[in-house]
Amino acid sequence: MKTTHGIWRTLVAGLILIPGFMGCATKEISNRSTGDYEVVIWASKQCVSRGETVHLRATVTNMRSSSQVIQLDGLPVFDIRIVNGNQITRWSDGKPLTDELTDLVLEPGASKVIEMDWIANSETTRGAIAAAVLTYDPRPGHQVAPGIPITLDSCGILGY
Repeated sequence: MKTTHGIWRTLVAGLILIPGFMGCATKEISNRSTGDYEVVIWASKQCVSRGETVHLRATVTNMRSSSQVIQLDGLPVFDIRIVNGNQITRWSDGKPLTDELTDLVLEPGASKVIEMDWIANSETTRGAIAAAVLTYDPRPGHQVAPGIPITLDSCGILGY
């Protein structure tokens, strides 16, 4: 009897400890809402080694019962931003500031999705923060930007 009880206790302890050893192998989502908009960032993985690629997806949804229009002059309305030490990478990098980037029109319940891949490179020291950035007014403080930490090389004992 004592042996069976010991085996069960070992199995249960193992099931509790394994996720800790595996680190953060799950796909992560972070979201924030202004009441008018819900902004979500998703990452394919949160723990990477140098050279690994993380797929990022940002979604903005109109939560109101009326159409929403944002127009900014010379500034992307919706973007993905990765802060990696002193280095900042954006989905909009290298794209011309056309109406597609500076204007956003969403019908009630409608969404806009943007996606990009980011590679942990030699500039990556400990990790980065990936954020979906909705700028609804060009004045400072008028952004919604949920973020996800992406950790470098400290993903648990098994390295996931």
